[in-house]
Amino acid sequence: VSADDEITHSVRRASFTIDPSSANAPERSESVAASDAEWPQAVARYNLSVEAIVKTSSGGLVVSALDKNGFALGILAKGGVPAFRFAAGGNAVTVQGRTPVNDGKPHHLFAEVDRDAGFAVLYVDGRKAASQRLTPGMKDADASTGADLLVGKGFAGDIDFLRIAHSSL
Repeated sequence: VSADDEITHSVRRASFTIDPSSANAPERSESVAASDAEWPQAVARYNLSVEAIVKTSSGGLVVSALDKNGFALGILAKGGVPAFRFAAGGNAVTVQGRTPVNDGKPHHLFAEVDRDAGFAVLYVDGRKAASQRLTPGMKDADASTGADLLVGKGFAGDIDFLRIAHSSL
């Protein structure tokens, strides 16, 4: 896998609705075991972008591959605002939007980690919502994770598009 490759894994549906209150809730989220995919190395020492189009009236986890290292993108239950977390080398930063996106309308979320610039940035509907400087040492720290890739865990709503790549704007 080179730094220019886009890491993708298709879930069973290109667009799906998740209702965690339904009887089959555990089957409504998707996961990819870290041992079954090439993506854990996508975050190793590269830039990272995570992009999704979501529609929800509540929130939850959109996508995550996070243990002590990795990333997570979701909608916070308190306030309904989007948040992105990136962890590498024992350090972590969280970028949180200020405007709620749990209004039942589609929203485009784009989070990036630009290691060269030293920032994690969150965009909502094409506008920069927040940024956070990477902590010392994160610029070159290994962010490889053994965590499974989770899509839609605890999320109530639609995820119409999801892309994970090791690139930045």
